[in-house]
Amino acid sequence: MLAVITLILIAVLLTAARFAINSVDDYKEQLVEWVAAEHDINVNADKVTAGVDFSGLVLTLKNVTFTETEALPFELKVDNLFLHFDFLESLRQQHITFNDISLKGADLLLKSPIDTEEIEQLELSETDEPQSQSTLDALKNIFLLRLSSFSITESRINFTDHLYNKKTVLIQDLSWINDGEHHQGVGKASLPNTLDDNSLEFIIDIKGDAEGSNEQLIGSLYAHAENLNVAEYIRPQINPLAELKTATMSFKLWGEFDFNGPKNMQLEWGNSEIAWSMLDQLHDWQINHGSLQFTYQNDYCLFDSYDLNITHNYIPFSDVKVSAEGTLGQFGGFDLNGIDVSSIMPFGLLFSSLSEADINYISALEIGGKLNKIGLKVEKPGELTVNANIDAFNNQAVGVIPGVSDANISVTSNQQSGHATIKLGQQEIHFDGQFNRPMPLQQGDFEFNWTNNEEGFELVSKKSLLVTDELNSLSQFSLFFPSESATDTSPILNLYAYASLNDASKAQHYFPVHAMGEDVFDYLQPTLKKGTVTGAKVLWSGRLSDYPFTQNQGVFQAYVPVKDAEYDFYQGWQGLSDLDLNLLFENDSLIMKSNKAKLGDIKVDKLVADVDHLSSEGILTVNVDLEEKSKSIVKYLIASPLKDSVGKAVQSIHINDRLQGNLTLTIPLAEDNDDTQVSGEFNLNKNNVDLELGSDYILPLKNVKGTFSFINGDLEADDLTATLFGQPVNFSFFSKEFSDKYELKASLSGEWDVAKLSDHQQSLLPLQLSGNLDWQGQMSFTQSLNQDYKFGVHLTSQLQGMKIGLPAPYNKNALQTWPTTININGNQNSMRWDALITGKLTSAGELAYPKQQTSIKYLYLGLGKDTGTNIDKTKQVVRVNQDKVNLTPWVEILNEHFVEQAAVAINTATKTTESLAAVDTNTLIDLDAFYLNIKHAELFEQPLINLSSEIIQTDEKLTVNIKGDDLLANIEYRQGIPDRYDISIKQMNFQLLDMDALQAVFFNEENDTLTEYSDNLREDYPEVFLECLSCIYKKMDLSPLKAHVFPSQSRFSIDYLQLGEEDQATNISGVWDQRRTNIIVDSRASSETSIVHRLGYDSPMNFQDAQLNGAFNWIGAPWQFNFDSLNGDFSLDVENGQITEVDDKGARLLGFLSLDGIRRSLNLEFDDVFSKGLGFEEMSLSANITNGILKNDDYYLYGSAGKISGDGLVDLPNLNVNYRFSYSPAVTSSLPVLAAFAINPLTGAAVLMLTKILEPVVDTIIRVDFSVKGALNDPEIKIEDRLKGKVKLQNSEVLEEIEDQQLDSNPLQDILLNEESMDEELEDEF
Repeated sequence: MLAVITLILIAVLLTAARFAINSVDDYKEQLVEWVAAEHDINVNADKVTAGVDFSGLVLTLKNVTFTETEALPFELKVDNLFLHFDFLESLRQQHITFNDISLKGADLLLKSPIDTEEIEQLELSETDEPQSQSTLDALKNIFLLRLSSFSITESRINFTDHLYNKKTVLIQDLSWINDGEHHQGVGKASLPNTLDDNSLEFIIDIKGDAEGSNEQLIGSLYAHAENLNVAEYIRPQINPLAELKTATMSFKLWGEFDFNGPKNMQLEWGNSEIAWSMLDQLHDWQINHGSLQFTYQNDYCLFDSYDLNITHNYIPFSDVKVSAEGTLGQFGGFDLNGIDVSSIMPFGLLFSSLSEADINYISALEIGGKLNKIGLKVEKPGELTVNANIDAFNNQAVGVIPGVSDANISVTSNQQSGHATIKLGQQEIHFDGQFNRPMPLQQGDFEFNWTNNEEGFELVSKKSLLVTDELNSLSQFSLFFPSESATDTSPILNLYAYASLNDASKAQHYFPVHAMGEDVFDYLQPTLKKGTVTGAKVLWSGRLSDYPFTQNQGVFQAYVPVKDAEYDFYQGWQGLSDLDLNLLFENDSLIMKSNKAKLGDIKVDKLVADVDHLSSEGILTVNVDLEEKSKSIVKYLIASPLKDSVGKAVQSIHINDRLQGNLTLTIPLAEDNDDTQVSGEFNLNKNNVDLELGSDYILPLKNVKGTFSFINGDLEADDLTATLFGQPVNFSFFSKEFSDKYELKASLSGEWDVAKLSDHQQSLLPLQLSGNLDWQGQMSFTQSLNQDYKFGVHLTSQLQGMKIGLPAPYNKNALQTWPTTININGNQNSMRWDALITGKLTSAGELAYPKQQTSIKYLYLGLGKDTGTNIDKTKQVVRVNQDKVNLTPWVEILNEHFVEQAAVAINTATKTTESLAAVDTNTLIDLDAFYLNIKHAELFEQPLINLSSEIIQTDEKLTVNIKGDDLLANIEYRQGIPDRYDISIKQMNFQLLDMDALQAVFFNEENDTLTEYSDNLREDYPEVFLECLSCIYKKMDLSPLKAHVFPSQSRFSIDYLQLGEEDQATNISGVWDQRRTNIIVDSRASSETSIVHRLGYDSPMNFQDAQLNGAFNWIGAPWQFNFDSLNGDFSLDVENGQITEVDDKGARLLGFLSLDGIRRSLNLEFDDVFSKGLGFEEMSLSANITNGILKNDDYYLYGSAGKISGDGLVDLPNLNVNYRFSYSPAVTSSLPVLAAFAINPLTGAAVLMLTKILEPVVDTIIRVDFSVKGALNDPEIKIEDRLKGKVKLQNSEVLEEIEDQQLDSNPLQDILLNEESMDEELEDEF
């Protein structure tokens, strides 16, 4: 029964509900108001319906919207909102209760950040903000608190991505359950048009008390997708030229969020891929695994990647790491850890809007570098600005874009415009033909802005700083590339630059080749060779293709102030140097101005030059006012392309010193146009003009005054005045250029003061000229096209009025006339001359100089009478034939000027010419023979009667034979290493020769400085063999004398020097090692053959035989003997001699012994006992010398009257002596000696008593000691001591002598008578 009642009740209720449902739309407004009041939410609905399903009564609100959406961060529209009525709960709570809500066809629009900003900028009423918050709270109350569950199906979430592209995500279904403080939704989502290509599954968890504050609600999200097709999602953003092959994503996502937004999120990649093709290039990128970490704080977000495994075209893309930070929806910054730009460039092109031409252009650049940071900023909806920092940027040069490396670039750009700064370090910048070499950059700092629109692309720089090895520039420019649809696609350049260049020779590397054109560049490239530029200004405005702007379509101007520059204005011409030059380029013309310059070596006072057209048709005109050394002008013209015209003229007429005038050069730039002209006019104001007589000889005209002019090779000058060799001369000349030759003629005349001429020409000084010389001359010079030339000079004079102060027979007074003619003729190979002074001199010869090999083919000089016949034109010969000549004054002259006087023929010619080549006449003059015949000659007071000499030169040797009444000698000289002299003197007897005068002429004082070390003495010293059979000079007799000395590479040896012959000779040998000379002396002689006697001195010692042996050395050469460094030792033994009275010279020879002083001291002390001399049987000594100090300790002299011993020192450098001698008389050997040294006088009775005593004893002086001290030439001799003693006479020679006398005469008277004769016997004994 209860069941029946229940069913009836239900049927009644359903009937009532059906009735109510049918009328519910009539109560739509009341129902919406009730919903708003019940749930505190303002909504609108287009229609309300009711129905019944298995859950019970369902109210359906169609097209539901919220009324205060302007203040909400979203817009929500619902096609169908199903409210499921809970009848029982409604009865229990006494109000309508819904146990479930379902949404179908919900459309949720999440507003973008820009929309949010607009909302914040709205002027909201006081109730708007609380009302919107109330609405949000009401929604939270409905969906999280009142409903235990709800579902959403077939709905959409619409949003704007970071690029402001409208995007939609489809929610296939969402089931939501609320369980206390735990709220969870599970659903599926997909992208539009991809329902069949997998979907996204997700779970949303929210924890917290829904009745509490929003901040304590914490949510989490999990999402998972496998091969999710995102192709349609990204397709609207890719370039139309790209064909998207595939775009799938696989990932897992975990995230946390709160009521204010996300907090953190982690995404783990699965196999994901994007592949596309563009312009025949295929790209396939895959992410195999890896993870991304997102962290949010309010609107600020941090992002990092971990373990990303990425491949590009199946090649691993290693070491990928990304981090980022930014503000949601406004700005983001990515740190890419140096990703290679070349690898990600395809992505940039994929999402660009560039044209095919632009993409090909960018691809050709082959851009590389390390992309470290990228920033994204949303300017306004649909416009994204990207900024990036790229390190080590590099690219290839393409078009006007240079190729750089290791650049640091900061770029900010969107599709319409951009800005970039580029910083470049030291490197080479390469160009695609824009410049002629890579640019050696030191620093680059550039700022660029660009715009891109339908008209074209424009690049603008307000600051471009460029510092290279040579250039420092700051420029501003704009470069516009018209679009492909433009009528004229040539780029338009507007440029202003300010630059400095430290090396103008490198300017060619900064000329824009394509912009200037090949012709202009080819001309300008080699021009600037040197200089510095400070403050150059360049202005360009116009299309590159319109240069040189002949129709005024644009302008090109460049002002270039060059300091200390070199400018080669045309090939073949020496350029400008040392100039401060202002260059003004204006389109295709060039104007140059300078107040300081050098044209070649020419110093220019003012220069104006211009090129009317910088092309092959242009003409260069150079006008210079100058005052410069003419040598520089001549050198310039010789080196110019006009060397065959003007060059010929200036090569034969050399104008020296400074010239003042003007010079004009007119030069066509066309290679096939040789119509070049040089013209000018110059004032000669004390200039020097050299008229060339050949390649080596000129006529030197000094202080020339006048004017000459020229056009190319034709020169002309009249009535010029000058000086020649310091003397005035008048001359005129003209030159003419013919088709086959160049010709110069000149006439000259002068009247010269020859004394002044000698002062000017030092070679004439020995002639001792004075007076005036009147002369005339003509000169011609002709040169053919093959550079062969010939010349001629003819000079004449009577020499009247001129004095010659030479010794007889070449002295001349002013009244005498010596007719003189000189003729010189030559060509490029040789010069011939003949000179004649009637009755005095004849000369002829030929000087050959082919190919700079100068030589005298023949030379003849005849001095005297009958010397001008039979000239041999194959030899060099000098012949002198005179009756009487005092040779002494000639020797003095020839000693200083032998070479010049021996080459008198050359010197005669050079009285009118000078050698430009400065040929060493010593190498030219190689006499074959010299003949001399003088009947009466005198040389340094020594008469030489019938003197004849001949010098013959052969290939092997030079032989000199000298013959006279008192002289007969032969000298042979052989050239080699070493040179060799063989000197043989058979007879020389000079009794009147003034040796002092001879030495004053030929020998200087000895040089005490040490000779420098030589690597090869054989090249410095000769080998000499000397033999003199009879050599007598006054009292000196050196006959016979033999010597041989020779050098080796490092030593000079005295092989032998022998004075004397057989066993009566002095022999010396030795060696010099370039530091010390060592000699050995071995001498044996008697008084008559000793060196003292040979040198003409009277010997103080008479002896029968003497032997000297010694070895000596000193620092220096053999001819640099000195006492300071003298070392050595020697011994001397003399037999059977006697020391007698000596003269001063003899005393000096034995001064160090002071024997004569000792003898005189004994005479004074002992009654002149040795007044007649000191005889000896033998004398010996040995000594050693150390640094000039002679030391002797064994002097010994023995004679019948006693003996002398001694020792001491002699200071040879200071000529001091310190010696001690002891004399011991032989009292037992001779009665006179005994009587002289007996203490008591020996009377006759005393002597008689000696014979009667058994052992006779006598008191005598047994030793006398002397000291010798002081100057060697005058020492102080002093008796230091006398030693007395008793002498036994038993068995002595003196006692035997007394006994013998007694046998002969026994009477005592006879003995006494003999006392007076004892002194005489004593003297005879000594």
